Amino acid sequence: MTPNQITSTIRNNIADGLSGAIANHAYSLEQMLAEVDLLRAKLLYEYIGALGTKKVNLKYHMQTMDPLLVECRDFALIPSECNLPSGLTVPSIKVPKIMATPDDSGVGYLGYIDRSKNFTFYSNVNDITNHKRRVYTSSTPYAWSDMTTDDKGLMTILLFNMGEYNPLSKILFTGLLDQPRSILTLDPDALDKEYPAPAGFQEDIIVRLSERYIRYYRQLNLMSPANTQTDPIT
Repeated sequence: MTPNQITSTIRNNIADGLSGAIANHAYSLEQMLAEVDLLRAKLLYEYIGALGTKKVNLKYHMQTMDPLLVECRDFALIPSECNLPSGLTVPSIKVPKIMATPDDSGVGYLGYIDRSKNFTFYSNVNDITNHKRRVYTSSTPYAWSDMTTDDKGLMTILLFNMGEYNPLSKILFTGLLDQPRSILTLDPDALDKEYPAPAGFQEDIIVRLSERYIRYYRQLNLMSPANTQTDPIT
């Protein structure tokens, strides 16, 4: 199902569940889309587990974007928790925020459009040091991001050791996004494409959110206690 179909199903379930009990209930589409993404993230954390013991195949939750333009950016202009030097440019791409997982498995593929070359992705500086020291990886390209986002909610992924790959103009990215709808920044038609979760996950999201909304509105519409002050018996 697409995000639009999921939210439409939830809204229909809510309307049926409150039929005859509550006539006035309001919720925005944007709010519901956000809650669908948040519940998906919660379920994924539950299935992955604190120790990274996966009970779910993450590849069925990943999203592939259209080939992204590789641009040279000044270090000083890149959102970061570190003080990066100015005047130093590096090839980079912009992607929506990647979901944080215990084993850093949020990136499924980053490399050539024909998938013939996959660049290793790191989010830990120590991993970069190890990459450079190993004989068989010291000269191979790799990607790094400190996972911070800019004012548009996009992460900057820096590409290093490009060497012969410097002329590369576009790159393909597949990843586990923190909020699937954040891809709207790069793909305006995302709401009409399949939601990045298997059918079982989609059903769980629909059931849980429908029950949550129905329970919430019914609690807000509690029956008033009967007025017994004029009752001659009491």
